[in-house]
Amino acid sequence: MRLKAIKGWDRLLTWALAPKQRDYPLKKPLEQKKFQVRAKELFQFDQNYGYFSIYHPIVGIVTDSQRDIDVTKCLLESIATQFTNQEQILFSTDEILAKVMAYRSLKKGMKLSLFTWNANGRLVLETFIVDTIIDMWRGMPAFGLVPEKKKASPPILLFRGTDLNLTSEKGWASVLSDLDTTGPGHTTFLRARDQIQIWLKKMKKEQMPARAIGTSLGGVFVLYSLIYESELLSHDPTFPSVAFNAPGISKQILDKWNALKKKPAHITYVNQGDFVSQIGLFLPNVWEIALDHPMQVIEAHTTLISTQPFYQMSAINVPLENKTRE
Repeated sequence: MRLKAIKGWDRLLTWALAPKQRDYPLKKPLEQKKFQVRAKELFQFDQNYGYFSIYHPIVGIVTDSQRDIDVTKCLLESIATQFTNQEQILFSTDEILAKVMAYRSLKKGMKLSLFTWNANGRLVLETFIVDTIIDMWRGMPAFGLVPEKKKASPPILLFRGTDLNLTSEKGWASVLSDLDTTGPGHTTFLRARDQIQIWLKKMKKEQMPARAIGTSLGGVFVLYSLIYESELLSHDPTFPSVAFNAPGISKQILDKWNALKKKPAHITYVNQGDFVSQIGLFLPNVWEIALDHPMQVIEAHTTLISTQPFYQMSAINVPLENKTRE
């Protein structure tokens, strides 16, 4: 019943928004990357736990189950056995963190095993500990993850995306944050800025500058972190902050970014057909992701790309794209 209703809404939204949808201008010469997935385990995860699963969807959906945490842990730990391409391993790890793990009820002291570059430039499976939980607003969490081995790799500030569970106060807070007239999530971020800053300062002093990761509303929190806390996040391109499917930012906030003398490392990924990412203005270094079939609106915003048989990334001409939006 749930799946039938969502697919119905997806078709309706796709039809209604079709006149407003447009293709992103791509960089010239074309910068493109293509990836294939042949892992049966990943296809099964999508079937059993993806947003459109008829069994037990957990991608982009908040649950309190320990079993769902364990399932996500297993997925993260298996990534390097599924791929040989290191860039694909890192992309998949970040995406699963943003779209699956951030929606779990993590507790302080929990341990997660994540593939990451270490301080010596090697890809390793590192143990991270949930060091802190920041209350963004009315229970909306952001998670501070710290490597168990001190200074082994950058800490991670993991933001949760939009929570559509309107039976909870934090769900309502999340939706209201999306509707912020000063920019999606902007007021909420400023409310939590002191807590975020305290943790980031601690990480820079005791570990190394952190990375920020998030999708949707969590993705735009990443963008605000890059701008408002630029000195506290990683400037090393080996350790970029990553935003998935984020709405854009306002002209006033983009001006703050442009005024920064030193800018932290970052990547934004947007899915072809995702209307959310066509709102607001982009920071630089944005890649459009396309599958081997056109995605409808909800599908484009919620699909776990890492579990799809094929996907292609193309670099967007950000100055030209922003010019069309201003």
